[in-house]
Amino acid sequence: MTRKPILVGGVGRCGTTVLKEAIAASPNVHSWKGELRWLSDPDGLGPTYETLMQAWTPFVADLALKRFRAVLVDTLKMHFVAHFGFKSTRPLDRMIQRISQHESMARYYGWRDMPTLETDPEVIEHELRGIITDFFDDLFDSTGIEEPFWIDDTPENVCFFDTFMRIWGGKNIACFHAMRHPLDIVASIKGRQARKDFSQIWWWPQEPRLIARRIRYIFDRWSGWQGEPGRVVKLETLVEKPEMVMREVCDDIGIVYRPEMIQKISAEKARVGRWKKELTPTEVRECKLAVAPVLKRFGYTTDA
Repeated sequence: MTRKPILVGGVGRCGTTVLKEAIAASPNVHSWKGELRWLSDPDGLGPTYETLMQAWTPFVADLALKRFRAVLVDTLKMHFVAHFGFKSTRPLDRMIQRISQHESMARYYGWRDMPTLETDPEVIEHELRGIITDFFDDLFDSTGIEEPFWIDDTPENVCFFDTFMRIWGGKNIACFHAMRHPLDIVASIKGRQARKDFSQIWWWPQEPRLIARRIRYIFDRWSGWQGEPGRVVKLETLVEKPEMVMREVCDDIGIVYRPEMIQKISAEKARVGRWKKELTPTEVRECKLAVAPVLKRFGYTTDA
């Protein structure tokens, strides 16, 4: 059975988890604890697909496949087992075997002393999307997952919405861009970093102006594609009109709306407008300049 992916993405601290939990309240949607980061992390599915499709050489393709396997089996081994509930790598091995023809005695010029996998560029061009979707079906069949939909909320998914929609096809995937006032995102990250515990968001820049710039960079990546793929779900609207928004989301996915979907959506968690109290006038001015196109595109203002 082919299962339809539901991918939620965004800048981060923008409502991805809230939206995922609301959608996952449907009995037809399978959700894992945490994020399937290997979809969009370095050497993950999105980067590997783009490398194979756009930058193919025998050695580049070989290394991309080996790194993708390492991400799933070695680097993220514990997550791989915990998320999917199995210890076998057969689905992954079968997928890589279909992309590559066989192991050869070729060597990377000058810096690698290991056999390469002989990839077939025609297979990559004409069959790669089917091979990847078959991999996910194989993966879920081996773990007994029966729901027709699965969901992930890794924020950086938004940087690969166009790629994922090309892999699965527009009608076979649902993508949602969780959006929030950019200055509230900055304030949220700044507040988390100020706490002296393991909840610090150490993978973000420290200065608010640099946080705002990253928000702009991610926005530019998403808005650079034709049609700006994925439905935009603004956290403020989700909190204000949860039933209306979730009914629209369910229609996009093709599932039935259920009242329990909106139980975890609250204004208290969203903390709309927190930037007005938590950012200094200088920080507001610098951040506003950095994210001006985002503010304009989504109709946000910086009126105190």
